Amino acid sequence: MSSSAPRQSWQPPSLAELQALLPGYEFLALIGRGGMGAVFKATQRSLNRPVAIKVLPASLMENEDSNFAARFRQEALTMAKLTHPGIVSVFESGEAGGLLYIVMEFVDGTDVARMIAGEGKLAPELATKLMTQVCDALHYAHEHGVIHRDIKPANLLLTRDGAVKIADFGLAKQHDAEQLGLTKTNVTIGTPDFLAPEAWTPNTALDARADVYALGVTLYQMLTGEVPRGFWEMPSERVGTDARFDAIIERALQPKPDARYQSSTELRRDLDRVLTEPAAPPPSAKVPSRSQRRVLVAGALLVAMGFAVWLWIQPREESSLAPAAAGIVTSTNDSGPGSLRDALAAATNGATITFAPALSGRTIALQQGELVINKNLTIDASALREAPRLDGNHRGRVILVTANAVAELDSLVIMNGWLVQGDGAGLYNFGRLTVRNCTVTGNGTDFSGGGLFNHFGHARLINSTFAKNTVKGAGGGIGSFGNTGSLELYHCTLADNEAVAVGGKLGGGGIYVYQTALRLTNCIIAGNRTGGKGPEIWLQSVFDPVADRCLIGDPAECGLKLGGNLAGLEASLAPLGLYGGPTPTMPPLAGSPALDAAGPTTLTTDQRGRPRPLGPAPDIGAVEGAVQVPPAGQ
Repeated sequence: MSSSAPRQSWQPPSLAELQALLPGYEFLALIGRGGMGAVFKATQRSLNRPVAIKVLPASLMENEDSNFAARFRQEALTMAKLTHPGIVSVFESGEAGGLLYIVMEFVDGTDVARMIAGEGKLAPELATKLMTQVCDALHYAHEHGVIHRDIKPANLLLTRDGAVKIADFGLAKQHDAEQLGLTKTNVTIGTPDFLAPEAWTPNTALDARADVYALGVTLYQMLTGEVPRGFWEMPSERVGTDARFDAIIERALQPKPDARYQSSTELRRDLDRVLTEPAAPPPSAKVPSRSQRRVLVAGALLVAMGFAVWLWIQPREESSLAPAAAGIVTSTNDSGPGSLRDALAAATNGATITFAPALSGRTIALQQGELVINKNLTIDASALREAPRLDGNHRGRVILVTANAVAELDSLVIMNGWLVQGDGAGLYNFGRLTVRNCTVTGNGTDFSGGGLFNHFGHARLINSTFAKNTVKGAGGGIGSFGNTGSLELYHCTLADNEAVAVGGKLGGGGIYVYQTALRLTNCIIAGNRTGGKGPEIWLQSVFDPVADRCLIGDPAECGLKLGGNLAGLEASLAPLGLYGGPTPTMPPLAGSPALDAAGPTTLTTDQRGRPRPLGPAPDIGAVEGAVQVPPAGQ
């Protein structure tokens, strides 16, 4: 008989307590926890490498109602046998001070569940590429006699390099697992929505085809943002994807294991065909799917793992769209009639959203979260005397541009976005984004890209200013990541941004770029700060970046190929200004960091007679010049 007394909630040990128990590691932070376990980030002192350490109380070994501790040991043994780039590695396991622990590879990235939550659904090309990596890693595990038994988006981790790693083999089962006494009659282990039908049947042995079923559910959720629960439609019917995905999912989710793919390799072959072979033309009439069947499973909420959000989204190509009707914003309310949020929801592809004259210089305080642009449209306030302010109110991100969107923002102030976890507090771009005549200021995050984070997207910034944005990671003003993306700046200013760069390992007070194609033309990047590398710009794995007629505060650290002679730069300068937009422009005041490029001025008003916008402090601004902005795509 087992005790019926309720178990007291277990509290994970403090960093200091763990430091005393495991002195070979420097414990840095708690990054995730559950009712019976916790995961910490640490540094292995002997090898100076980051690791993740999972711990749980050894008292669980005494609990007759649970085999959790035994499965914990099984996880260490199972994962230690698997050496594959697509599987999280285990380095060590043991017991110390009444705690069981496993030392694992630290994956600096995100998980697929967070990607889906942030985007709503994944682009089919990205979903296919991720799934092929998962299929390869599972094939390796299956070849070594290991079944995962809990494949789901939250257990698929994504590194900053775009590689997928399968995590949490704590429920994994070897083909001889019954000898270990870890699976009992009438005990179901796993996440209900992803469990194969045979897993619900007592005394039924599971094999690799149970993981294949979970792959089908995972692929469906990637493509649609939902799990196939109740009466569900195939992805082509629900979101308009290639109908070949329907056939793959239908076969993977067959109730009888013999009717499914017999291995993850078979499923991968069909995914490869979707990637490499053109789709057949769609039928003229829609034929009802015979797969709208009911999947009866117990409901369960997915809880995303606590890793740094670094979303990896593949942008779609820009499509040609006919002009659509414009929407007019007439209210500063965050929602309701006349609001910008409602205008975005109602807009059709190709629409232009404008602002009523009464909104000149007014503030739209966002109370209901970020504004999402998930279609092709323009938000244009250029007709106003003063730019309207989109204020994140320190409650979250201001604007998110999704992978299937082509967006243009004109003459806006994007301000006060703030994230504790996540990149791009002001703007986060997955698609194709043009920012023209905008000021992006006062945004901050614990991660990267305070003003803008461009993730595998294409961002063009024209006559715009990024100032007073801050991050704890890299790219105080702008961060850009992804080898298929691009970042172009024309006549822009980045000043007074900061990348704290905790630990000194990151940097880029103004701009941080990893792998993205980069072009800077007639820009000033100066007066930014960092506690790490590159106060103005920090580049990693960026091939042939271009900087033409730019003033960069400390070009020696950024590795840019600067066009022309800085001493001969012919430009007049203006403080944090917009050209043709609502913010005045003028040369810098005496004492400005830009004085190496142009002489000082004693002007206290701009060409329109307005006072200097930044007060008496020395300031810098975008470079005015005759350089033309090339058409998009060149």
